[in-house]
Amino acid sequence: DSDSGDYPGATETVGNGDDEDCDGYETCYDDDDNDGFLDTTGDTRTSTTDTDCADAYEGTSTDLTTDCDDSDATAYPGASDTLVGNDGIDNDCDDFVDEGGMGSGDLVITEYMVGGSAYTADWFEVYNASGYDVTLDNFTITLCADTDSAIANPDPLLIDCEYEVVATMESGHTVPAGDYFVFCASSGNFSDSLVCPSGATSPNGDRWIDYDSPNYNATTRMSSVNGGITVEMGALLLDDIYWWQENGSYDWPTSSTSSIQMDNSASLLVTAIDDNDDYTDGTNDIWCTSSDAGVISDYSASATEYGTPGSANSECP
Repeated sequence: DSDSGDYPGATETVGNGDDEDCDGYETCYDDDDNDGFLDTTGDTRTSTTDTDCADAYEGTSTDLTTDCDDSDATAYPGASDTLVGNDGIDNDCDDFVDEGGMGSGDLVITEYMVGGSAYTADWFEVYNASGYDVTLDNFTITLCADTDSAIANPDPLLIDCEYEVVATMESGHTVPAGDYFVFCASSGNFSDSLVCPSGATSPNGDRWIDYDSPNYNATTRMSSVNGGITVEMGALLLDDIYWWQENGSYDWPTSSTSSIQMDNSASLLVTAIDDNDDYTDGTNDIWCTSSDAGVISDYSASATEYGTPGSANSECP
């Protein structure tokens, strides 16, 4: 009787440890998976035997409402979420899946196609060298395009790109260990017929993803003269490549009908995983056109385009 806020019929304040309506129970927040973290819905339950909201599946007003999946006791901020575990769940609620232990070079850019004025799609391929399946949820890709032929290196760490397209990957796509994945950009602004392959008609089934972005258009699309591709997971740079010309001649190979591929020989592949930003190691070419590497397969149904998107490359001459 010392608290004027406590009386039969009073409105309960959720999870404050005070039985305002004098019914012998407290209204607690709901911790469905009993992991100590509440979700953001504010769902409630009646306490079981007392008013402290400290029993199983109960939460107080001071408990953190940061559980990204309140139906899974293994998912909460700070939980272990590693490549080795590889359960396909964002256990630590940071919007990435099984990312613990990933490092630079676990995804390697191995091939790219600059569509040019004749085609509507640009694409690039990555190889999963991590030894584990990699889920792409919320990975970021950045395309750098620059038309200035005097640029020595369009690496944005050295200069700003003239045009930059950034896209964040949606959920639901995984690169199997030791396999390839193709990212593709298309735009309705182009009148030509070639678009990003999809579904069963694309190489390796569904391992293509259209990364079309609102700021991807005829001006900002990748350039065969100078450009670059960056793949990041949050602040972790997984891989990047930049191609350019120096002294008025092309260092990197260019083609309007062939992809540019990284040499697939074992010795060069190891070197390129460590640093594939150079088109040559000084003795052998690390990058070459697919047609120069002997690729004669035309992967496109609507235009002549040589390459091996979604599968192993050939050796450069």
